[in-house]
Amino acid sequence: MSRILYIIRHAQAVNGLHQSDAERNLTPAGVQQAERVGKFLKSNGVLPDIILSSPAVRARETAVQIAAQLEINPATIKVNQIIYSGSKFEILKLINELDSFVSNVVIVGHFPTIVELYSYLTRGEQITAMDTAEIRALVFEMPWATITESSGTPRSFQVSDHSKWS
Repeated sequence: MSRILYIIRHAQAVNGLHQSDAERNLTPAGVQQAERVGKFLKSNGVLPDIILSSPAVRARETAVQIAAQLEINPATIKVNQIIYSGSKFEILKLINELDSFVSNVVIVGHFPTIVELYSYLTRGEQITAMDTAEIRALVFEMPWATITESSGTPRSFQVSDHSKWS
């Protein structure tokens, strides 16, 4: 069974001059970006078994907007501190612990850690950045528990040019 990991950087957030980093909300444009990500995933037939999110407000708000477009109950989003403050290896450990029946996972996180995770897991493609609300997908032909360095194949879509979205 193929497993697909959709790695998404949170949508555009406010600059946060008067609040902590974790409390930064999405801007109105960020809400629209997150909605478009959900619509894009839906139009491409993506139905995740699990949505994992950082506890930072901007990531949770992005995940909720994606879930709404996919008609998934936002209460089922699994929030984990490691996605906010952990290393790529700690996030990989979360991935390795996913149940074997899970085939599609969306993870909403932050730069630079999700970029480092993607580059670590992918075979044949290294990236240095992701735009806000950018989607990267990796396909694995192995159980979650055995996923490791260079074991994922990039899926055909990587979207960051929001002007191309309907």
